[in-house]
Amino acid sequence: MPRGLTAIASLRAAGVTVAGGGDNARDPFNPLGRFDPMETASLLVLAGHLSPRSAYDAVSGAARTVMGLARTPIEPGAPAELMAVRADTLADAMADARADRVVIHQGRLVCRTQHERIFPAGMPGARASV
Repeated sequence: MPRGLTAIASLRAAGVTVAGGGDNARDPFNPLGRFDPMETASLLVLAGHLSPRSAYDAVSGAARTVMGLARTPIEPGAPAELMAVRADTLADAMADARADRVVIHQGRLVCRTQHERIFPAGMPGARASV
């Protein structure tokens, strides 16, 4: 059943912290859901009309804020709380939906995924591996 989104722009203009998240993983509401914050951010760009930067903030810093957690800057001396994705830009990270991820929680590596794509030699645009 199609569902509408709330007035994200109006809420943000009024100073409300708007966060994005998802608990739907392959269920009736989102049969393709993967618990992926980059997927949620890309949906906020597509359906919520947010910029990639605003959408990413909604699933990262703003999400921490609404859960009562401090924002964690990436700088020397700050606690390491991050997900690293290989991409040239934030928009590329959302658009490519790469499976390669590194997740650090409380300064410890908690998850690392790798994905390899191999293209047949001679195929246009082929590279040995990505």
